[in-house]
Amino acid sequence: MAAIEAENLDVVAIYEDTFSSLTQKVAAIKLEEINAEEASLQEKYAFMIYTTGTFESAVRCEMENRLFEQIALNLNKGQELPEDTKVLYLTEYLNIICGRALSSINGKLKSASRLTVPKFIKEGEEGQKEAYAHEEHIGFATEYGNMKVVLKYNYETQRRQSNMAKSVLVIDDSPFIAMQVTEGIEGNGYKVVGHARSGEEGVTMYQELTPDVVLLDIIMPGMDGFETAQEILSKTPEAKIVMLSSLCDSETLEEVKNIGLKYLVPKPFAADTLISTLDRILSEAE
Repeated sequence: MAAIEAENLDVVAIYEDTFSSLTQKVAAIKLEEINAEEASLQEKYAFMIYTTGTFESAVRCEMENRLFEQIALNLNKGQELPEDTKVLYLTEYLNIICGRALSSINGKLKSASRLTVPKFIKEGEEGQKEAYAHEEHIGFATEYGNMKVVLKYNYETQRRQSNMAKSVLVIDDSPFIAMQVTEGIEGNGYKVVGHARSGEEGVTMYQELTPDVVLLDIIMPGMDGFETAQEILSKTPEAKIVMLSSLCDSETLEEVKNIGLKYLVPKPFAADTLISTLDRILSEAE
């Protein structure tokens, strides 16, 4: 990436335009840009989403409760939702917006960066504590309340490999499972660097991201987990893959073994079980 390309890239404008245009399009809510200091928030919801690659960033989006409720309601075509489902709808909303913004940035930088899974931040949480060279604040006002976006980012940060968390790619058609994985393992020596929602997308993302380990669902539309694992292993025999499934009977475990794998974690899973399985499969590579 040429330095001049980074210097000329107006990241704030890209995120401002993307939030405004896509919120209007997918949630039928008009965002009015205001000074971030004026975007005071009372009771609020907060979410974090990260990018990895050439463009490394942490985006924190906070919105007042009434705006959160209205976005969820509009996304579901006016039908009320349970509270936990509202959070899933809002994480998908942010995934769409930040994904579009990142696509624009990737195109301008002529490089590849990836989104992690958006995460709901509970009151008092701050997300991952990482140093970034740039920090910008964006404010929006709506008829339902205010929104504030804090954008921290770097270009091609040089990391010390010894301090890096192990990278994990989640291949699962369920955004809920991806969110559970992220909440369960991040901060415990692992970082979710990508979420693929199909086997086909997972194979492509594996080649692009080369993660330390893959968490792979068995039952998915199209290419299932077994086919996906075989495709990854055919190109990268040393790939570390942990299968996930609500079916954990002896026949399923035998199928896992037949394709050269040994780890199968049942759904629903506890974070400790997932972390210990990741620890074991990676310790075998050392």
